[in-house]
Amino acid sequence: MAIDRFEDKDILTTSKGPVENTAIYSAEDIVKIETTTEDISEDVLKFSDTEIHIYSNDSLVHSEKTDIEYELSGKEPATYNILINPELDVRLPKITKGYYSVLYNFVNTLTGELDINRISSDSTELELTISDSKTLGISDLYQYVQSNYNDDLVLNLGNNELIPIVGFDFNNNPKVGEIVQNVEYPIGKDTNNNKTTFYPTFAEEGFWVEVTDAYSQGESPVTIGESSDDGMESSMGESLSDDAVYTSIPATTTGRAAKFNIVNDNSNTLSYEPELDSNGKIIYYSKDAEENDRKFYGVEAGTSIDQDIKNFSKVRYYNTSLANTNSLKTVVVKLYKPLKDTQQLLSPTIARLIRDSYIDRVSVFPFTKSIETPDFSPPNFKIDMGNYGKSQGTDLKNWNELLDANLSTSQQIVDKYLSSSFGNTTLNIDYSDFQNFVNYSSAEERVHNFKYKLGLIESYNARITTLGSVSGSEAITNISQSIQRRDNVTSGFDGWEKWMYYETGSTYTHYSSSAFTFNTWPKESSYPTVTYSTTSPTGENYFNGLISSASLFDSENDARLTRSIPASIVEDPLNKDYILFIDMVGHHFDITWSYVKTLTSINTREEHPYDGMPNELLYDVAKSMGWKLTHGKDTSNLWEYALGTNSQGVPAQSGSLPSKSHEQINYEVWRRVVNNIPYLLKTKGSARAVKALIATYGIPQTFLSIKEYGGPMVADVRPIWEHDKFVYHLRFDTDNYITLPWDKITDVDSSTYLVNDPNPIDTIEIQLQQNLSRTTAVLNKGLDFGVVLEPTSSRAGRGNIHFFLSGSAGYKSASINDVMVFDSTMSTLLVQRESSVDDITVDNTYKIQYRRSRKDDIITNKSASISVDGSSESSYNAAWTGSGDLTIGKDLPTATGLTLWNAAEYLSGSIQEIRYWANPLKDIVVDEHTLSRETYHGNSATSSYFDLKFRFIPDSQLKSVTSAYSIVSSHPNRNILTSENGSPLTASLFNFEADDLRGVTEEYYTKVPSAGANNIMNNKVRLEPSSLTGILDPDKKKEKSQYDSAPVDSNQVGVYLSATKMYNEDIYNHTGYFEIDDYIGNPDTREGYTEQNEELDYLRRNVFKKYTSKNLINTVINILARYDQTVFEQIRQTMPARVDYNSGILIEPHILERPKFKSKTKVTYTQPQYDVTLKQHEKPLSADYNEYTATLEEPVKIPNTEYLKQYESVVLQPVKIPIVTYNDYNFTLVPLDTDTVVSTKENLQSIGNPQIKDMYAPSIYKYSILVPTSSTADAGYGAGWAPQTNGYWNYNVTSSTAINSKPSKYAQSKVLFYSTRESASLGLPSSSSLVPASVSADEKSFAMENLTFVGCKMTSDSLTTNSPDTPDGKPVIEIFAADANVLIYTSTTAAGGNLEVGALTNQPSTFIDLQELYVWEFIKHQLLKEYNAEKKAFRQKIGKLVSIESTRRDEFTSRIETDVIRREYEDLRRIEFDVVNKGLDTFDENDEAANKALKAENDRLEQEERDNLFNSDDGSLPIFVGNQQTSRFKESLEFLKIKFKDDDEKNAYFQATAITTDRQTELLLLDYAFKVAPEGPIKFINNSTTDSLLISEANSIVAVYDKAK
Repeated sequence: MAIDRFEDKDILTTSKGPVENTAIYSAEDIVKIETTTEDISEDVLKFSDTEIHIYSNDSLVHSEKTDIEYELSGKEPATYNILINPELDVRLPKITKGYYSVLYNFVNTLTGELDINRISSDSTELELTISDSKTLGISDLYQYVQSNYNDDLVLNLGNNELIPIVGFDFNNNPKVGEIVQNVEYPIGKDTNNNKTTFYPTFAEEGFWVEVTDAYSQGESPVTIGESSDDGMESSMGESLSDDAVYTSIPATTTGRAAKFNIVNDNSNTLSYEPELDSNGKIIYYSKDAEENDRKFYGVEAGTSIDQDIKNFSKVRYYNTSLANTNSLKTVVVKLYKPLKDTQQLLSPTIARLIRDSYIDRVSVFPFTKSIETPDFSPPNFKIDMGNYGKSQGTDLKNWNELLDANLSTSQQIVDKYLSSSFGNTTLNIDYSDFQNFVNYSSAEERVHNFKYKLGLIESYNARITTLGSVSGSEAITNISQSIQRRDNVTSGFDGWEKWMYYETGSTYTHYSSSAFTFNTWPKESSYPTVTYSTTSPTGENYFNGLISSASLFDSENDARLTRSIPASIVEDPLNKDYILFIDMVGHHFDITWSYVKTLTSINTREEHPYDGMPNELLYDVAKSMGWKLTHGKDTSNLWEYALGTNSQGVPAQSGSLPSKSHEQINYEVWRRVVNNIPYLLKTKGSARAVKALIATYGIPQTFLSIKEYGGPMVADVRPIWEHDKFVYHLRFDTDNYITLPWDKITDVDSSTYLVNDPNPIDTIEIQLQQNLSRTTAVLNKGLDFGVVLEPTSSRAGRGNIHFFLSGSAGYKSASINDVMVFDSTMSTLLVQRESSVDDITVDNTYKIQYRRSRKDDIITNKSASISVDGSSESSYNAAWTGSGDLTIGKDLPTATGLTLWNAAEYLSGSIQEIRYWANPLKDIVVDEHTLSRETYHGNSATSSYFDLKFRFIPDSQLKSVTSAYSIVSSHPNRNILTSENGSPLTASLFNFEADDLRGVTEEYYTKVPSAGANNIMNNKVRLEPSSLTGILDPDKKKEKSQYDSAPVDSNQVGVYLSATKMYNEDIYNHTGYFEIDDYIGNPDTREGYTEQNEELDYLRRNVFKKYTSKNLINTVINILARYDQTVFEQIRQTMPARVDYNSGILIEPHILERPKFKSKTKVTYTQPQYDVTLKQHEKPLSADYNEYTATLEEPVKIPNTEYLKQYESVVLQPVKIPIVTYNDYNFTLVPLDTDTVVSTKENLQSIGNPQIKDMYAPSIYKYSILVPTSSTADAGYGAGWAPQTNGYWNYNVTSSTAINSKPSKYAQSKVLFYSTRESASLGLPSSSSLVPASVSADEKSFAMENLTFVGCKMTSDSLTTNSPDTPDGKPVIEIFAADANVLIYTSTTAAGGNLEVGALTNQPSTFIDLQELYVWEFIKHQLLKEYNAEKKAFRQKIGKLVSIESTRRDEFTSRIETDVIRREYEDLRRIEFDVVNKGLDTFDENDEAANKALKAENDRLEQEERDNLFNSDDGSLPIFVGNQQTSRFKESLEFLKIKFKDDDEKNAYFQATAITTDRQTELLLLDYAFKVAPEGPIKFINNSTTDSLLISEANSIVAVYDKAK
């Protein structure tokens, strides 16, 4: 992202106001950077730009570049302020609203667009190139960097992508190269101040002999050097001698010499520089010098030189200076941050940041101008209509359609909604008591008024009845008038009168302590409502009684208005009308008083619809508490909604309960929801809130329940469905009990379903709870066996459970001691025999088990057993298998010698289920039955159908139980209903009553089948166990949690009315846990296995065999559809936000219905054959070994004859390995003696890699390993080895290394021990021992010395070039391509190996025979196959990536080409448009104003053409004289582009650019020619000058102009 260029990457989103001085360097680097403050001059501001970038959050919305705006600050010295306008900058791109960040960059561009030629590996070094045609190039950048490189320079990639530049390098441009130069020999003066010349000598290298220019006649010449083709080397270059032969010259030596070096000054001029002393004087060497280091014996003084030697040298050297700094094309930049991959194809520029970036925050909102209207405001279409209860409503209907019912029904609807005496809120008032609604008026007068109205209604009804027998139009008219008058009377009823007229006496009666309560007017019928006549005896009796109560109430009502009138007025008969008027006024105020009174109890929560809060306020009260009620009857017809009848006025239901309108039903549900809102809000987001809403709607949880799905599946963890279940408990008291038949029950073969021999019962399972703490009989079969509960005194509720079994030798018993049993908690009790046999002479074990659960955990799991020897104690087995009756809950018959047995009383508690099983149950099955007592699965998914022989379940039929009652067993196999002797499989109940059946709701934890991704799993809160896989490591994770590799929980939650829910629950209970993957997806292609899942079908048939009739699925759905479906929308308000909530009526297949997709391809498989040779091991000499013989226990399975041929001649030899296993061959080896194997080859190979035994003790470094005890130890078979610890150098990690020197691993030193001080002083030790020697650094090798102390240092000009410091002279770093799948050995051959054996082991180094280490072919085959698969997948991925990248590049190239073509077409279109439109201009020649305007327009167009000429970025400016004149031509174009106001500005420009006077004249001439001259620039120039260069320059400018046109 572009904002990554700032150190604070979130600065755009976190800043709340303007931000200045945004940091682009890190805090560590800013400290190292030297900063200066500099005022920006106007010259820089003139050529600078402002980049404007607008962001929404961190997304770039708009970017543009404009000329920088500035003004004088008014301070001294003169400085400038930069001007910005964020609001205008945001408005111009037509941004209308939002919150934006405006970022400003202030840049001075130094180059044109550059091309990225090369990029370094870390993307921080770029080679940039530019073409010659660019106006601002790299040469200008070079001059800028050389002059003042103290500014912040950046690489500007556009769109606020600026990367700071920290370095430049121009050395990739052409250099001056090799130069040859003559350098004169150095000149000096001798002691006589005569001129001397120094000549090089080869006698002593580095010395120059001083020779005088004048010499004495007759002196002998001396040769000081030989001619050499190689010349003489110097520090600056190579000295070359000429090919000419030296000849003698007339010169003599002075006896002195000096040393010189070639130096290069700044102007690339070479010269010889002498060696100087500290005083800056030349150092001379001679044989007479006092200092020894200045002695020179090369040439004697006065020696004549007889050679013709030149006095200069030719020196060739390489000049690294740039060849031409005015035509640079390449620059290498070092970036502060790496270039991104997405930026590599951009064309950046290099710019100078003249100021830090500035960020401002702008809030944009549309400007709306208010419109003033004279009368009303415009309609508000956004008004909140409330969406009352989310009511959807019906289609629009007219009056007749809405009231399409009989007259009586339609009139009741009109009366209900269109005529109301006060307000639109009906108060819940108890009208059965005068004091609730009469306060200021007279109760007696209101009773008389109501009787009067009833008389009117009766008269109108009688008139209507009479006129009904008369024909004619007048009769019809009179009937209509009478009906209208009657309806007017009923519509004028107040609340009390409506209650009296419409309600019946069976309506809910409010509790009241008042003496003035009464019922409604007596009714002859309720549907329709027909009151008794006021003249009937019933009516008169009711009226007289009501008048008496009313009169008595008025006499005691002190608030009546007439009480405020003097008694003389009230008692005067002439004022009767006045008193009636006062009572009428009081009646009016009574209505207001009722509303005011109700305000005091508006928040009272009442469940009854006629109590508490008015119905009309329920929605608003719920809304005020943050809850939105949902309307469930919004599409009902008016008569159903308002009256609860059909269109003919017939009630929707009949019977003892009154018919309720849909409105009343909806209000009752709302009232219950409102009353429970505090609880719903407190439990929101939990299952308790959902269950509360379901109960509020009156829906049984057996129909509607919560389902949560998913959850991680790991080994040994089964999905658990937590749910509430309504079940019945059968209560036992003082004398009630149950008897069950006990006999062999017919068995069914699980494969053929044929009847087998009857099986005896093996397991009795009973679910019970005991209340009273007393000795209690649970069950017994006569005197044969029984179970007794015995309380203990140790703690309340605890006791012992005893099982007694009778035999010829008396009773045997097994007891479970000290368990909670007398605390009224349901538990599981089992009595079973372990061996399911029908032979009493077989040994057997009888076991009693007791289980208890708390939530999803078994908290009590105890058992006890009795062992029976079948040969001598068969009578005990016979006591179990013999036929009879099993009694539950009754006191036991008297047994001899059993005090506890005889003291047992009736069961005082409850029984939930009693079951017989034909097989012993596994412990895990018993646990699951305890956690979910409704489950009845056996040891497998299908075993309950065959093994569950009897099942007693208390159900609702026991509500009509008699003293002796029988209930048929509910076991799955309904084909077996009797025992072997013909006894029906029924439970006989004695002395039970209807109230002994108690319904309870319990929480069950059912382990459901694993059915894929949508397993039912409610409990998403788990304590996750973890373990350590090794020693704690700071770099690698060593902790492994149970659910690390398991999928995450699903957030799907369903609340369904499901027709298949009951079937799925029965499947869970019938089958228990199983993996559905074991029953589906069989790839068998044989006939009968391809169309469906046969295994799953078999399981389904076993489950549904118990049903004898079809499932009425449509009936179930019809029942579910009757419930108010708005419950689902209400439940949605309780769901957490992350939940994926699903609801409604769910139609789905049950869990055992799975379609099978028929594969079109057949499954193929291979049977690979492998060959192996078992080598016969030789017995080692002098080694202990154990000899074993191999015996073949099973027939050998040979796949084919070819394989068999390899083993035809095999003879079993005595071998020395404990177990040999290969494919189907299993050998059992029996040792011939009593020796024990203590070691194997694996032990030997793991030396140095000990196995950790305690993963929670990571500080232990000392381990036990096997070491040989003799030199002849057997390497493969364990003899001669003993456990010892690893060396101290491994586990002693603190003391010795921290205090002493590092102990040696092998070397040892002697330590002497002295008995006394005297012996120590005399050096007489009493004993000595060897201890590890200290490691000495002196003995380290040179390489180790460098590594430990000195350090390693290698020098090289590059990591990939040869280095003199490496041992082999190769690069410091060498890169080789290696195959990760090829094993590279450290030795030249595999036989050499790399296994080293320590000296302490006393073991020969070749104790392993490598021939014994075989690589199995099938392992190699598997690894090769995996490798090929991975390689293929990798190549496919790479190929796909290459294809994607290639396509992306092609698309990018195509876009660039298309954009270029589009731009060219657009330029041509604009030029054509301008030409056409200019030709269509017309005007009146006599119109002076038009002529003036036309001239101004022509001048503007010409100026625009000039601007287009000089602002052209075509990039192909013609060269009018040559390359060397390009800068002159650019200078002219730059001058012509500027719009000068006057001559002063031109003079200021010339002074600033330092242009010569002659050149100023030329530029002024060109400026006049192109901007003013009427005859045109070329003609004016030709007439004004004869300078061919200036004329050519003008022609080139015109050519550019023509090209632009």
